[in-house]
Amino acid sequence: QVPVRLLGPVRLHLIPSPGQDPPPSGTIASGQARAVLASLVFRISTFVPDDQIVDEVWGEHPPASAHRTVRAHVSLISRVLAGSGATLSVDRARNRFRIRGRREHVDWYLFEEMVTQARGAARRGDHRVARSTLVNALDLWQGPGLADLPQTPIRTLFAPVMEASRRAALADRVDA
Repeated sequence: QVPVRLLGPVRLHLIPSPGQDPPPSGTIASGQARAVLASLVFRISTFVPDDQIVDEVWGEHPPASAHRTVRAHVSLISRVLAGSGATLSVDRARNRFRIRGRREHVDWYLFEEMVTQARGAARRGDHRVARSTLVNALDLWQGPGLADLPQTPIRTLFAPVMEASRRAALADRVDA
């Protein structure tokens, strides 16, 4: 399982460290908190200014409490990750936050990498590998990208790009 799922409802699938009990997987209840999570994992291992997160969650007219709410959501995400034994963690540095981890911890980036590998296999004439890799990449999808996020700027920005990439992979699979 991939720890962070964006290809469908936004989820954390928490993987325990060796010797730990499995933590509960699933949702972060607040749609805004899931939008904050998405903002951070789209830029995994990169510090994201809280102003940017506010813009991506609320847009041009954020409430006065937006920055405080972002900090609260980041704290929640940090506690969930810290209590899970997962290989992901939250770092903070003067009004900036990041989720430390690797791109392959996010299903969206794993999907993109698999599609790139499949296209390379197709160019080399290895259509069996290309098709199999595309099938596996498309199996990562659990519904429309960012499916359970409220209508936020981050969803408006990323969901159409994700859908276009999925459709291109479907077309490539047919051609492979």
